[in-house]
Amino acid sequence: MYRIMEHAAEFYSTYLRSSSGGAKKAFEYLSSRGFDEDTLRRFRIGASPDSAGQLIEYLEKKGYGPISIAESGVAIRTNKNDLVDAMRGRVVVPIMNVKGHVIGFGGRKLSEEAWGPKYLNTKETLIFKKRSTLYGESFVPRPQPPATAVIVEGYFDVIQLHKHKLFWAVSSLGTGVTIEHLRQASRHSRERAVTVNMDNDEAGFSAVLRACQSIFPTAMREGIDVRLAFLPPGVKDADSFLDGKSISDYVDQVLSPSQSWFLWYSKVLANDVNSIEGLSSLLHRLGGLLADSIPARKEGTGFVAKEYARTIARELADIFDRPEYEEETCKEILRSFWLKRTGGRFDPEQGRESKWDRKRGESAARSIVKGSIGTLPGWENANNSFIQRAELMLLRVIVQDRDIRRNCMEIVDRRGIKFAEDEHVRVFEWLKENAGDAGPDELFEEMSYERPVKDVHRYFFEFSATVDLEREVTKSLNAMEIRRSMNIISAVDVIVEEQMKVEHMEPRVATYVEELLSRRKELQMRIGTLHDELRNLDVLPDV
Repeated sequence: MYRIMEHAAEFYSTYLRSSSGGAKKAFEYLSSRGFDEDTLRRFRIGASPDSAGQLIEYLEKKGYGPISIAESGVAIRTNKNDLVDAMRGRVVVPIMNVKGHVIGFGGRKLSEEAWGPKYLNTKETLIFKKRSTLYGESFVPRPQPPATAVIVEGYFDVIQLHKHKLFWAVSSLGTGVTIEHLRQASRHSRERAVTVNMDNDEAGFSAVLRACQSIFPTAMREGIDVRLAFLPPGVKDADSFLDGKSISDYVDQVLSPSQSWFLWYSKVLANDVNSIEGLSSLLHRLGGLLADSIPARKEGTGFVAKEYARTIARELADIFDRPEYEEETCKEILRSFWLKRTGGRFDPEQGRESKWDRKRGESAARSIVKGSIGTLPGWENANNSFIQRAELMLLRVIVQDRDIRRNCMEIVDRRGIKFAEDEHVRVFEWLKENAGDAGPDELFEEMSYERPVKDVHRYFFEFSATVDLEREVTKSLNAMEIRRSMNIISAVDVIVEEQMKVEHMEPRVATYVEELLSRRKELQMRIGTLHDELRNLDVLPDV
């Protein structure tokens, strides 16, 4: 498929420099946009004729059959089942992966009479996934990453920004920003920061609004700092902004005033508030969203939440012109944050007027099953390499054996098993979304489009016929579940220890503590069962 895309790119580039009327029209349009010959060659920009069959004939002469041409996405079938050029009558921009391989095309039609919408991308294929493809990524310099990457909406925005020496700009191909886009863009930033600058229209605003509800919180939870940058009123996109202006103007007027997505979203939601009840609902919603966005068990979680709450409270006090409400607003956001974070069981801001029998709590604490996790040989201090090997082995089996794959993924979800390594988390999520029934060769090819080959190789391991893959899966799953259960127990111990210091504990907090202790006992029993299974398999971490 790569070869077909390469030949199609050559066809479009050659046609742009031909003497036909359509090519001249395309060349004039590109010149009017300020694209010189160096830019056209660097970004391999071309054009497609109005006729539906020229590209098809060209590819057939290169030896490609109609099925291969259709599967590549450069051609589509008509109602009569004829193949026609998907980009006909357009300026064509090759879309390349991070290695510079052409994987798709984007086109802008040159007349209203031309087929299809104004902007069009080729369909998704085995090698082209829009939700995980960033246009311009292959042009981002590697040696000196910037403090923040920049995501704009269209390919012409990227080309203009690169022309003006802002080389760390990429595009989401005219679609909404996805979590995959943010993950990839953040790799080009030394601080894992991404500034999003969508088009200044209703579609761009709606895309940002949707991302604030789920995608940006996920990114923040993963440690990606997402900021929003907005163009001045009346300016549609970055391409238009740079018409007659310098890159310094873009940095000073657009990027520098960027703000946290959370702060911006808070102010947008506040604009719809017109009553006390509405404000109370807003504060509860913001506290819950903050709980969904700050990484769980991250050191300093309370401090980070408090800083966000203070900043938002200050902004809301200004919006409503009620500075005297700032402190109470901050407390209400934090109260909602902790209620959401702890499942509604623990509210650190509530008073503790209700007395609770301390002896009851101490009795519950002593009821923890005797024999700590440390009695399981090696597990308390099991080094990370043991868990890493277990996770890697599980991923290798998932990649290698399609029969085991689906069942294995269901078990991971059902048992709440989590990967400890961030890279393993990303690979597992990618496999859940993309693997399907694909064989290892197909998966290797597709993964290589998104990750360096040297990183992909470690997940592809051809097991000998004597290896019992079911046994390997059991070993890995049990080891990972034990480690996760130990982490939960450690978190429970911290919470219980803190609560036991309270002289008078509220009844509902006491109930929560007892529930935690009960859960701790269940986990210890589960760990014992898993440990025995591993011992029977003769697999335990080094002591």
